[in-house]
Amino acid sequence: MLGNFPGTWDQFFALFQSNGLIQGNVMQYNSEWTSCAAENPKKILHVRYEDMKVNLQHEVEKIIRFLALNVDEIIAKKIAAILTFENEEISSDLRVSNMKQLHSDILPFLRRGIVGDWQNFFTDTQCQYMDRTAKMYEVQF
Repeated sequence: MLGNFPGTWDQFFALFQSNGLIQGNVMQYNSEWTSCAAENPKKILHVRYEDMKVNLQHEVEKIIRFLALNVDEIIAKKIAAILTFENEEISSDLRVSNMKQLHSDILPFLRRGIVGDWQNFFTDTQCQYMDRTAKMYEVQF
C-alpha cells in the first residue's frame, strides 16, 4: 500500500512526523512552494485538487490562461466534462487502459476522488497532528 516502503502505515507516518522521509519536512516543502507560487504568478500556477472539485470549469480556464492557450469556451467546457471523476465512462476506460501500466504497489493509492477522504486512512491522533502542522506551516489541504 505504501509504494516501495516496506513498513506499516503507522511506521511511515512516524517517519513523516520526524521529517525522516527522503523529501524531508513535507509541510515545509509545500509551504515554500505555495509561497514561491504566490511570488511568481507568471511562472508557477498553484492548482489545488479541492478547488478543482469545487469548480473544475474555472480551474481548467485558469490553466488555459496560464499556459496562454488559444482555447474557446466550448472546448474548455468539454475538457472539464471529460476530466471529472463523475464521468464514469471515461474514468473507467482510463482506469482499465492505464492500470496495466502502473506498478501494482502504486494501485492502492488511487482512490475515489473525494475531498477529505484521506482522513479515513488516518487515526484521530494523526488527523489532529496534520491539522496542527498544516496551521503551523499555513498549508491547506
